[in-house]
Amino acid sequence: MFQPATAFFLCSCCFKKRRALAEKLQIELMPKFHFKLVDSRIVSDHGVHDLPSETDAQIEAIKLARSLREARPELVGRNCSISVANESGKEICKIPIDAI
Repeated sequence: MFQPATAFFLCSCCFKKRRALAEKLQIELMPKFHFKLVDSRIVSDHGVHDLPSETDAQIEAIKLARSLREARPELVGRNCSISVANESGKEICKIPIDAI
């Protein structure tokens, strides 16, 4: 299962508390990235991860796509991709499982 070394999983309630605490302490938080397995809809949510940058999120998406391709060969040929969105919900990349 996908689990980057820097992963930190929180529910949405905890996100707000964490952000409020960071503002109070005047520290910066790593951006959060949402990973989902998609075809024409969301197939599976692979969590929210703290990562230093969009580039790191793209690298982790490639690793996840490779891992899923190996572990779940039935996904090949079904137009499945790993979609990564930033904290505001904007998609920053989509990695097709078939192309990895």
